[in-house]
Amino acid sequence: MAQAGGGDNRNRLNLREPLILELRLGQLILTDAFPALLSGSSLELPLGDLAHILDFAITADPQAGLAGGWFIDEKRLFSLSLGRGEAIIAGRTRRFDKALVHVADGDIYIDVRLLSQWFPIDIAFDLPNLTATITSREPLPLEARLAREEARDRALSRQGPGKEYPKLDQPPGMVSIPRFDLYAQAARATNGSSQRKLSYNYNLTGAADLAGTDASLFVAGTAGQAVSDIRTTFERTDLDGKLGESLLGDYGATQVRGGDIYTPQYALSTRNQVVNGATITNFPVGGSPDEFDRITLTGDLPLGWEMEVYRNETLIDFAEARSDGRYEFTDVPLLFGVNVLRLVFYGPQGQVREETRQVRVGLDQIKPGEVKYEFSAGLHDDRLISNQVVSGTDARRDQARVMTRF
Repeated sequence: MAQAGGGDNRNRLNLREPLILELRLGQLILTDAFPALLSGSSLELPLGDLAHILDFAITADPQAGLAGGWFIDEKRLFSLSLGRGEAIIAGRTRRFDKALVHVADGDIYIDVRLLSQWFPIDIAFDLPNLTATITSREPLPLEARLAREEARDRALSRQGPGKEYPKLDQPPGMVSIPRFDLYAQAARATNGSSQRKLSYNYNLTGAADLAGTDASLFVAGTAGQAVSDIRTTFERTDLDGKLGESLLGDYGATQVRGGDIYTPQYALSTRNQVVNGATITNFPVGGSPDEFDRITLTGDLPLGWEMEVYRNETLIDFAEARSDGRYEFTDVPLLFGVNVLRLVFYGPQGQVREETRQVRVGLDQIKPGEVKYEFSAGLHDDRLISNQVVSGTDARRDQARVMTRF
């Protein structure tokens, strides 16, 4: 009986039929050319391709018979070992029939019944129409992104009360374990001579405490230029404005930034620029209006990410990542009184980050007898590391730029 069972498995392996399917998520057509294998009355789908199209951060290594990563939430880890016949999903080990998982065509093909057990999806197969329809049991990253886009299109205008956020006094230490995020895209094209050409681009962002500052790093590159841009920034913030008070006395700073910084944008001046220099200010942390009722927001936005800007819980703008890994919202309108600006960042696999800034507009923005200042100086279009020049044809390169406001 055991030998007969083994023969059945071998026959099943030999009877797998390749198919090209239309893959759907509900009513949405994801692709009309998705590879699959028909195995008896069941269907097998490639894990690597499926994870990519559903925005799961899972990679498959068919040669080693392994796969790993996470899905929907960074805490929901996934690993697969074909050799051991087990998968670990969110810390729980699950054994599986090895006959339902195998390597083919540069990927790991898995029976849809296992996929539905491991991930919050159900897969219905329509053989006559060559379609496979995925129904999610909880929102997937792709569905969350589509819902955000729909909300933006509706241009919601509801305005709610601002939230109160507690102050957390946690100054940076001398050194901490750095955290890095890497996002990369790659493609291989074939030309007429059958030679394959690899193209890629990537963004690497990192952050850590260093010498009592919040240090951040941004590195970008492409196939044509392995390292096309490097930005390094060091920042120290004190909400109470006590930075350097031993030298500045009552005019202690709220924020000091050095390295590759963006110069402030003031009314009647040029737009902000990248300089290798430093900025010191005692204006309130979170930003102060460039004009009476407008502000410019800038920062890092890695490749593949998108973001939304809320003012007092009202969506006012959104952006997708630019090639330089930055975002910039100019002339953001402010309301009289307290403006709570909430920046929400969405990663390609479902990551969510938030930043909150509070900007006050009103007659008491600067009290009588109070002095507010901001100094910024640096070399135009220069970089801290390797003296890297971003726009080498710019005649203003290495020119000193000094900007102040009171």
